[in-house]
Amino acid sequence: MAKEYQTGNRTFDDAVYIVADDAATQREITTSPALMEAFLALLDINTDLVKVHALKHRPGRLWLEARFAEIAACSEQDLQELARLCVPKLAAIAAALPARQTALPGKSRLLSGGARAMLPAAAMALACTAGLHMIFYFVFSGQVPYTLDRAALIADALALGGTILLALLLAGFTLTGKSARAHLVMLELLLVGGPGALGTAWAQLRCLNMEFDRTEAVNYKVQVRDNREIDDDRYIVIDDWLKPGETVAMPVKEKLYAQARPGALLDIRQRAGYLGYRWVESISAAEQASALRAVDLQLGTPPHRQAL
Repeated sequence: MAKEYQTGNRTFDDAVYIVADDAATQREITTSPALMEAFLALLDINTDLVKVHALKHRPGRLWLEARFAEIAACSEQDLQELARLCVPKLAAIAAALPARQTALPGKSRLLSGGARAMLPAAAMALACTAGLHMIFYFVFSGQVPYTLDRAALIADALALGGTILLALLLAGFTLTGKSARAHLVMLELLLVGGPGALGTAWAQLRCLNMEFDRTEAVNYKVQVRDNREIDDDRYIVIDDWLKPGETVAMPVKEKLYAQARPGALLDIRQRAGYLGYRWVESISAAEQASALRAVDLQLGTPPHRQAL
């Protein structure tokens, strides 16, 4: 995805990777043989112990990053010798740099001249991905109703989230172009924006399905078979009112969990959903009179006793 700038000097291009994607900086390097020779001369200090990693320019300053094969093996004398070798070569590079660069306060021109172009793209990526994660967090920060058709919801969320992620990638690629650091923005969008886009799509479809649902609620009465705690979450196992003979475990709040002992009856209010994902609007303990009537019916109590 990244396209490295080439000066046309084979020796220089093989030895040096130009990070800067600023056209003026690239042109200045290409048109200055003395500058390229000064760069190559700096690489002469490479040994098995130390290698030049990067050279950065700030107004009036050059920063050299060197990497040591084994820092513990470096003595004070080794560092002094490295400084003795580097200072004259850095001075030669400074002399070959165009003088006008020193009049650009706060901008890096040598290795990071493209920072200005990358800044809006990085800010856009950070804002979008952070926004997606904030939406996902706030939607799931508390108890929410229970969606029954979860498989259909997940399938649609994957399609919508993938579309959002693709739009983010296209926008990021358009803003960054084929710069030497575009891959960093793309990686951030994939690792951070990907989960955020998928999670947000899932949450928003789920909320839309409930928020705009105007269908009439259908009431069901079910019996609690068991209750259990998993970590900090509380679940009740109840008869599946959609599949007779089966049970389903549902997450509930602490208050209902305390009331939903095995054998207790619960009222389930189910809606069809604006997008067609059936969902449970509420689960509550059945009223005592209704519960007694249900027990009487199960025990075969005579009709005249039911009337009483």
